[in-house]
Amino acid sequence: MIIIRPTLKLAAKLKLTPLEEHPPTAGSWCDWCVRSFMAGRKSHLIFSHTESLYSIVVPQRGVTNAKGLRRAFATGIHQHLDLPAAAQHHVSALLVALTDCHFARGHDRAVLGSINDLAWIAENHLLAGDSLTHTNQRLNEAPMSLLGMDSPKEALIRLV
Repeated sequence: MIIIRPTLKLAAKLKLTPLEEHPPTAGSWCDWCVRSFMAGRKSHLIFSHTESLYSIVVPQRGVTNAKGLRRAFATGIHQHLDLPAAAQHHVSALLVALTDCHFARGHDRAVLGSINDLAWIAENHLLAGDSLTHTNQRLNEAPMSLLGMDSPKEALIRLV
């Protein structure tokens, strides 16, 4: 089972309300938050792992409902999840878990604040002309105060 926690604004736009109540699960590989943001005239989604803040940015084009959101998440995971070869089996497990997807409310304001910071960083990289791949790499190398100034990529590697 995977839990995706959209912002209330995104949930209303995609008609995902009412959102379920799922408590945060420590050490879970399958708990992600998502929010939308604009970079110039283009809308994007940023999916962030709740515990490690590892983030994946994808275009929001064509995402109009729950099915489209799951498809965008699967595409982002498949194309942009950058893990060592030894941990690649987690990618397959995550994609399989996507068949049982629940949409829930976010609980941690510190996580949401960090995701807002990551969205701002992604917006600046995209406006500067960086590709999605480069933007995703830069996001996950940025030190985050919520992680004790560790990078999201290192935090995710430790988790898996």
